[in-house]
Amino acid sequence: GSAAQATENSTWIEEERIGYTAPLRPTETLCYEKLEGSYRYEVCIGDGGNSTQTHLGSNPNVVYSLGSYAGSTGWGTGLVTVSFIGGEDEGCGDLKRQATASITCGDTAEIIRVTE
Repeated sequence: GSAAQATENSTWIEEERIGYTAPLRPTETLCYEKLEGSYRYEVCIGDGGNSTQTHLGSNPNVVYSLGSYAGSTGWGTGLVTVSFIGGEDEGCGDLKRQATASITCGDTAEIIRVTE
């Protein structure tokens, strides 16, 4: 009915907002970055993608790997979770840096907030 059609029309499809469709093909890796204090964070989503944290206050800038793209879940739900694993050694035994990005629909494709 018209209520179902109105809901469908007002629902943002995250694949359209982010600019690709799932599953990602290797040629469709997309990168986003955000400046936060003296750090720049970058996430590249898709096969071959990675995530990094760059300390801009050092000379030269120091880049830390937060991991490589390990997949995503939640497509079609309005909240997609993207995982990155196998980053740099944290200096605590076998622990490696990793990152998780949560993607929701919005007016622009950008990183809104970074937490550690």
